Formats: sequence, C-alpha cells, structure tokens
Amino acid sequence: MLGRARPELRPDVRSFPFGNYVIFFRYRDGALEVVNVLEGHRDIDAFFSKSAPPEE
Repeated sequence: MLGRARPELRPDVRSFPFGNYVIFFRYRDGALEVVNVLEGHRDIDAFFSKSAPPEE
C-alpha cells in the first residue's frame, strides 16, 4: 500500500513525501482521496489537531 500509515493523526490517513511537501490521503470507496497537502516544515500534528476530520 502506498504511503505511511498516520494513525497518530487520524485512523485512516496515510502520508507520502513529494519534494518539499507531504501529501495526506486516504483510500475511500476504492479510490485515493487527497485530504491535504502541506509543506514538510509545517507543524503537521498541530494542523491536524485544529482541523475538522474529513467527511465520512
């Protein structure tokens, strides 16, 4: 499976580094859904703790 599981952020979120960015995604209904794209130097834990969970 592509990317790294990120259960510390959300149970279904995975991440994949791309250049200076980190792409956050999940698999949903047989498709890859991008949750967010952040610059790698950002405080990722703080961002996810302040944002609402993606819609189910």
